[in-house]
Amino acid sequence: MSTNYVPLSGVEQASGGYLLPPEQGEILVNGILVETGAIQLAGDARATQARKTNFPIWLGRPTAGPVGEGGAKGLTGAALSQATLNIKKFASIVVFTDEQIQDLQNGDLNVLVDAGVRQALSVAIDAHAAGATGGAAISGGSVFDSNMLASGAKGVTIAGTEKTEVQKAVSAALAELEEAGYGNPDDIGVLLGFGFQKVFRDARDGFERPLYDGGTFAGQIIDPLYGLTRAHSTNLVPLNASEGLIKLSFTSGSPKATVKARGTFPLAVGQPISLAGKIPTGSVIKALVGTSGSETEVELGKWENGSIVAVNAEATAEGEAKLKRPVGFVVHRPNIHVRVRNDIVVRTSNEATLEVEPGHTPMEPSKLLNLFQQNLHAVLYETRLGYMIHDPARSVVPLWY
Repeated sequence: MSTNYVPLSGVEQASGGYLLPPEQGEILVNGILVETGAIQLAGDARATQARKTNFPIWLGRPTAGPVGEGGAKGLTGAALSQATLNIKKFASIVVFTDEQIQDLQNGDLNVLVDAGVRQALSVAIDAHAAGATGGAAISGGSVFDSNMLASGAKGVTIAGTEKTEVQKAVSAALAELEEAGYGNPDDIGVLLGFGFQKVFRDARDGFERPLYDGGTFAGQIIDPLYGLTRAHSTNLVPLNASEGLIKLSFTSGSPKATVKARGTFPLAVGQPISLAGKIPTGSVIKALVGTSGSETEVELGKWENGSIVAVNAEATAEGEAKLKRPVGFVVHRPNIHVRVRNDIVVRTSNEATLEVEPGHTPMEPSKLLNLFQQNLHAVLYETRLGYMIHDPARSVVPLWY
């Protein structure tokens, strides 16, 4: 749960707060870049009253064929399995001064806070669906049953951002989905991180004419994403972010490397990794040991015939390996399932005691906030939903850069 215990007045709690004058007309808001598209791409979203949802999933594809008169009918080549989707809770608490609530006349601040907290919940939910938060690893990992970054799927590396390079990468990702049997473009969506809009706006042909946004061919507007459903998420690594780095200790002849130091960069199975003289060319991460954000070991591998096989390090040494950035995903939308147990529920209290900082020892007790004693009013927002991807290794294609 995220708790904002700083009163929205922005001044000392005992002062009674500060209100905008009536003639202000509108609340002033700092611009914040927020895009939460991972949930938007779900092809199967519905309400549920259960805490856990089970539903059948085809394994393989049903087969059929002609049968002669009186002949035996063959069994289908597919079978049914069961997928489970668990409901999770997201919540946030905001604290007002009581004086501020009493003095407020037009309710604009309540509307502002309500919209802001709902947006914060949306950002958190999107992060756990995408598998990263603000371009960084989620400490401890996503709470959902699955997420896009953890699909373990074979991805496509974007060669660059000039002219049609992004479009070619999306085409290659579509080919991966088509080969897996997910070929209907009406069912495919693209989730992109921040920075692609500028790439599409700035792309020019040989005559310096716009290729995409504003560009035309034979009188028709050109879509760099082939007309696919487009969504954006600022939880993915931005296109203009610095290259991901991780310090590893290698042993020659072994595919396993010990993590000596890592930043906040997200790691995933299938992620391209390179270091000249120590990691074979074309390598990816085959496996990870440890929780998200605190991995202790990386196993190296290469894609062969649809799976990752182990490859050995080329030297015994330490070195800083480079990682490709997860900047987007091309997905088969019907494989993404969302179940909403509750819409956002709002509750208030001016008598509760909130723990704003947990205690660690008897000498360092928890820091508490007594709402009644300090003339504060807490507003609790919470929602419950679940997110799951079935057949993620074939229905999700990461875009690396």
